[in-house]
Amino acid sequence: AAVSHNAAAAEGVATAPEPAVAPTQCPNVDVRTHEEIATRLVRCVAAGKVYRSLSVEDSVQALHKAVLPTSAPRDERSIPFGMKLLHARMDKFQSKKTFGGILANTFSHDQLALKLEALVRDMEEEAVPEFARATRLALAATLIRHYDVERAAHCSFNSPPSAPEELERHAHECIYRPVHCPNKGCPAAMS
Repeated sequence: AAVSHNAAAAEGVATAPEPAVAPTQCPNVDVRTHEEIATRLVRCVAAGKVYRSLSVEDSVQALHKAVLPTSAPRDERSIPFGMKLLHARMDKFQSKKTFGGILANTFSHDQLALKLEALVRDMEEEAVPEFARATRLALAATLIRHYDVERAAHCSFNSPPSAPEELERHAHECIYRPVHCPNKGCPAAMS
C-alpha cells in the first residue's frame, strides 16, 4: 500500500521527498519595467540605510514589508491602484526619514544625498552583496506580477502542471521574452 510522504513522516518512516512541481506560470516580464523597478529598489534600500540608519539586510526586510504588505489597505478608494500603488509605496519608503537616523548620521542634507548616491553606486556595481542584482531582479519580477493587474508588463500564461512542454513552447514565442542585442558584447535587451 502506498503511504503519502506526509503520513510516513508523521509515523517516523523515511521516504523520498515528493518531487517538486515544475513552474507553470510564464516567468517573463517586460524588460524595461523590470529594470526600472530593480533600479528603484536599489534606491529604496539605500535610502533605508542612509535615512533610517538600517543595515542593508534590515532595509531589504523593511522594503519587503512596505511593498508586499500582508493585509489589504483600509480604504481602497483613496489610494492608487496597480503599478501606481507600487510606485506610491516605493516613494513613501524612499522618502521616510527617521529623526534618530538623521541625528545619528549628523550629516547635512547635501552630505546625506552624497552618501545615498555613493551607496546606490556601490550597490549597482555589486560592491554590496546583501542586495545583489539577481536578488533585486527576482524581487522586481515578483512585484510586477503582484501589482500589474492590467497585465501590461508581464505575461499571464499558465500551463497545466501536467504539461510543462506547453510552458516551454510558450517561452519561445512570449511577447515578454527578453530579446538580447545581437552585437557582441552589447548588454541591451528588450521585450
